[in-house]
Amino acid sequence: TTSWPVPSQAGRGATPPRPPASPAQITRRPPRCPRSQRGAVHMPDVDELRLLRNDLLEGPDAPESLIDEDEALAVFHDTLARLEGAGLVVTTQYDMERIQSGHRVAGSGTRNGSGATEYIREYRFTVLRSLNGIPVANNGIRIGIHASGKVSSLRLGGVAIESHVDGRGHELPVHPGWSMPRTVSREQVRARFDDMFSSLSTAHVDFEGVMYVLPRGAPPAVVEPVYFYRFSRPQSVDGVAGAGRQERVAFSLRDPAAPVITFSTTSDGTESAEGMRAP
Repeated sequence: TTSWPVPSQAGRGATPPRPPASPAQITRRPPRCPRSQRGAVHMPDVDELRLLRNDLLEGPDAPESLIDEDEALAVFHDTLARLEGAGLVVTTQYDMERIQSGHRVAGSGTRNGSGATEYIREYRFTVLRSLNGIPVANNGIRIGIHASGKVSSLRLGGVAIESHVDGRGHELPVHPGWSMPRTVSREQVRARFDDMFSSLSTAHVDFEGVMYVLPRGAPPAVVEPVYFYRFSRPQSVDGVAGAGRQERVAFSLRDPAAPVITFSTTSDGTESAEGMRAP
């Protein structure tokens, strides 16, 4: 377990984090989720709680009444409050200022495209665990709201973080560690990214910012904050422009000459991070 000052910049648009540092030893294990038609499953081997309503998500027809995204967001907040009331989460430990949203679309139609119909089957909202202002990439809450307004999926947990909260509400390391001074600015990182991926002038950057990241399948480790990018390269299929597969890279915040960290995933779901060094 380690100790370091939280960097002064926690990503674009983020509120400066509170002192003192947010150290942690983090454990990540490959996820395994049993398929369930309905109900919740707790998986202690991955420290996650998951719920999946296949009876809603794989239904053949659209529900009679469809809610919009604002209504789904209200259900998300209500569900989150219920989870906190049950003692499963502490919302102040999550990055509630940056709620990520997405949706799952379903539809039907003929091969030539006539009579096509499309609707949103599920709205998905995600918040990440935060350590004194810095999000943790592999720990969070994702709640799916079916278009009927019912909770259709839930994923809670992820990496295990060894820390405790003091009387002032600050998370501190369970064990003593060391400090990491930040010497690399956001502008320096962006210049490196632009230089390395100069051919990606039209690339779509889905996320950039300071994060704690431990690859899926990695053993327990001490990790330091890095500047993380998630992006996709442009590609064209049959003359139709689109985005390619998602890629992830990260840059050191204490060594401007450190190799770029490149994340990859194998067929069994195990992640690796080429270039990641122990603090």
